[in-house]
Amino acid sequence: MKAEWKEYDLDAMAIEDISGEVQAYLVELGEISRNVQANRLAVEELLLRIRDAYDKPVKLRVLIGRSFGRHVIQLSYTGSAYDPTDSEQENNTILETIGLSPMWGYRKNTNTVSMTISGRAKRGRIFWILLAILLAGIIGYVGTFLPDGFRQTADESILSPLITCFLGLLSTFAGFMIALTITSGVLGVGDSSSLSRIGKNVILRFFLISLLTATVALVITYPLFHVVMGDGGGESFQLKSILAMFFDIIPNNPVDPFMSGNSLQIIVIGIFVGVGLLALGERTKVIRDFVKEGASLTQWLTSTVCSLVPLFVFVALLHQIWGGNAGVLLSLWRPVLIILGASVLWITVLLLYTAFRVKCSPLLILKKILPAFIIGITTGSSMTAFTTSIDICRDKMGIDESYVRFTYPMGNVMYMQGTVMYLSLISVYFAETYDLKVGLMWFVMTALTSTLLAIAVPPIPGAGLTLFTILFSQLGIPKDALVMAVAMDIVFDFVDTGFNIFALHLEVIGGAHAMKQIDHEILRKPVG
Repeated sequence: MKAEWKEYDLDAMAIEDISGEVQAYLVELGEISRNVQANRLAVEELLLRIRDAYDKPVKLRVLIGRSFGRHVIQLSYTGSAYDPTDSEQENNTILETIGLSPMWGYRKNTNTVSMTISGRAKRGRIFWILLAILLAGIIGYVGTFLPDGFRQTADESILSPLITCFLGLLSTFAGFMIALTITSGVLGVGDSSSLSRIGKNVILRFFLISLLTATVALVITYPLFHVVMGDGGGESFQLKSILAMFFDIIPNNPVDPFMSGNSLQIIVIGIFVGVGLLALGERTKVIRDFVKEGASLTQWLTSTVCSLVPLFVFVALLHQIWGGNAGVLLSLWRPVLIILGASVLWITVLLLYTAFRVKCSPLLILKKILPAFIIGITTGSSMTAFTTSIDICRDKMGIDESYVRFTYPMGNVMYMQGTVMYLSLISVYFAETYDLKVGLMWFVMTALTSTLLAIAVPPIPGAGLTLFTILFSQLGIPKDALVMAVAMDIVFDFVDTGFNIFALHLEVIGGAHAMKQIDHEILRKPVG
């Protein structure tokens, strides 16, 4: 498609037309569905901001297509300087977590917003991971007919060093990415007074419920796992250990957490820096901009490293097969069933509890949430279901639009019930698999780390491997578990998304009910 400028009077109809053209162009380029929907949503948000920023109608020029060898989207409008990509704006959560990383410029009374598209059609990462598993299985089987010395030499000289190199490369950027992402997220709140208000009513609630989810998951599934209990010394020793763990969350200096990969301390640093920058206000604008760009850079670097996940799976799986550990992979059906069963049970409990609070039929609530749940579980993308979810909350649940527009985007990033449960239980499974000696403190660490990481790691391609790398390092789980975790993630990437969406709808309903931001007559109205 050749790039041509088009002019619009920026009204609701124009926004719909421009967004539709963006979507059609992305489909033409072969972008996967989740990217198409996410990027369309980002463009819509930018257009709405531009329209609302001026008192008089905006004349907008739009360029969509190939320009100077790149696939671009450009928006141009005259008037006073206005940056729709500014991270200080209200409800900036959407643009911080999805979209095309738009860049704004102003010259000679003209504002320009530019976005670049990769323009290269790519097969889904699931295809390449499955292909890597297939090739590793074939080559691993053929290798059994080769001399043992050859396999051992290849493993020690090539496979193991490659695994170590990849994990080291990922760890190099992961710590900085988490710290900068957390700080950027805190800055996205707006100001210190907003942070205090939101922290009391929404963020703290998200965190506590997620921590409760992890705790309940560990308690109800504990009898199903055969873990080796250690760390003896009695209740007094366990209490001291737990207190020591919480005190250890506070780092001694700002360098050690990044050198040792202590994710909890890194998260604490990110929160403190973000709160401090909010408290200092406009004096820290330069630092804020640096944090925002640093977060984007580290996310891109981590995402780039994670693009090598299929290669890592191939090498790591071949290492497992030639090491005689292939049988462990065949036993993954058990944790899969346990995690699925626990997720269904917990979602059912949340549904019944929410229905009881709002005095509405749980089946009716289920029917209303089901369309968004199906989109999430079939695409593996919460952003693909974003527009549908907003419409459900507003039109079918009767929740006030201002509450939905604020709470749902934030929850879409922070409220990961399925992910928290998945991370917690997969950690216990690998503790069983590798005969780790665990105690009460280890379980507390598992629940807390799973909760914080589910909130801290941004939705970038390959984020699952990043999560597992950090989590397993924190809990002392061997790196050999990563290839099995990635294999399980193929299934749970979709399942997690569906459960995350379902649980978030229930939380938005409950929160709106508590704050009297819901029309119960609309909520109880049957589905037409």
